Amino acid sequence: MESQHADANEELLLELKSKNTTRSIKDFSPEGIRLESNLEGEAKGVYNATFYATITMLVKPDRTIDYEVRQIHTCTTRGTASSRAPPTTSSWAKPHSRPHQRSSHG
Repeated sequence: MESQHADANEELLLELKSKNTTRSIKDFSPEGIRLESNLEGEAKGVYNATFYATITMLVKPDRTIDYEVRQIHTCTTRGTASSRAPPTTSSWAKPHSRPHQRSSHG
């Protein structure tokens, strides 16, 4: 992929540097060749993070490429904190759906 650089009057918000960790040929078809690349790298700028990405590509016979990028950034922060409260725990659960019940008063 081609990188884009900030113009002289634009502020660079984030710079990504990465390396391919795996590359796979997924399929050959009349539509083209399906490829997948997994990346790992660093994001630096308005925040600093490690990121992981998967790029799925379709290289078409006319040499154009359709692609989809999925990525996650894991930010690291530095700081200090102190607390007198005991640690808390959190749990996430999907709410149970209950069927609507009618009540009849006779």
